[in-house]
Amino acid sequence: MLLIWVVIGLLLLGALVFISVTQSVNAEAGRQDDVVSVPTIASQSDEFMRTFGSVSGHAAQQSNGVELYQNGAEIFPPMLEAIADAHDSVHFSTYVYEAGHVPDVFASAFADAAKRGVEVRLILDRHGSKKIPESLLQRMKAAGCKVCWFRRAQWYDWEKYNRRTHRRLLVIDGTIGFTGGVGIADEWDGAGDNPLHWRDSHVRVRGPAVAALQSAFVDNWNEATGELVLGARYFPELKRVGDTTVSIVQSRQCHQRGATLRGGDHRRCNAVTLHHECLLRADTALRQSTPRCSFPRSGSQGRGGGPISQQTGGAPCEPSHLGRSPGRRRRDS
Repeated sequence: MLLIWVVIGLLLLGALVFISVTQSVNAEAGRQDDVVSVPTIASQSDEFMRTFGSVSGHAAQQSNGVELYQNGAEIFPPMLEAIADAHDSVHFSTYVYEAGHVPDVFASAFADAAKRGVEVRLILDRHGSKKIPESLLQRMKAAGCKVCWFRRAQWYDWEKYNRRTHRRLLVIDGTIGFTGGVGIADEWDGAGDNPLHWRDSHVRVRGPAVAALQSAFVDNWNEATGELVLGARYFPELKRVGDTTVSIVQSRQCHQRGATLRGGDHRRCNAVTLHHECLLRADTALRQSTPRCSFPRSGSQGRGGGPISQQTGGAPCEPSHLGRSPGRRRRDS
């Protein structure tokens, strides 16, 4: 009888430890950095872009060509065309990949590229893409695509499961990049003009800034597979093709002190820091497009004292709406 009570006690103790650690991990993941002061930075000059680039880890790149696409009807065709025209490599990363017509079309495009001899690598977030049909995975793998999961749930590092990748990346031959908010699901198809089709934005980038998009993909691929994808074929010399200055910000897990290459980065949430910097340094207005947002705790006004932002696609940009998006069901964890 005593042995039974000892076993029950150990089980209860283990359960309490698990709950305590889980709550601690979730609380740390949801905590924000305090922004208590921001130095004076010119908002319309090279000084601002230099500062922006130094914090993000990638200097602002000039002479890029950038095309903005809105909603799936505009976004998906150029992405599929770029995959069809790929000669050497296709690198793709997404949070959401589900079942349906759009996922089927993309799976066929990736498979066809691999059959032509193109190196195709895909990173699918294990949580956001858990609804992808096994038949699509097998079709791509059978054609020669390298498909990997980002952060499976594993008993020895289960706390990482709460740290997902929300990067949506497509890099073609190291020379053309796509990024934005679109996922591979039928909800993103169409023109965003009815309740069944979501509104979102995506951009195509050509020029020197593509190297930073490729770097973001390599970062995730290295963690997921252990393979470090390097070389001139993936990072070719990029020509100047336009007049747009671009700064690519690779977001990192917040509060990851003392992290290693595989576990994260010692920088403290550079994407959040830059977002707060833009909010607090705006002179008159700042426009953004996002399904959710948050303000730095130092306030919700720019240095001009007026409303800090106008936005589309989500809740009013107020501290009480953190992480919520009325009119659009929650997709990200």
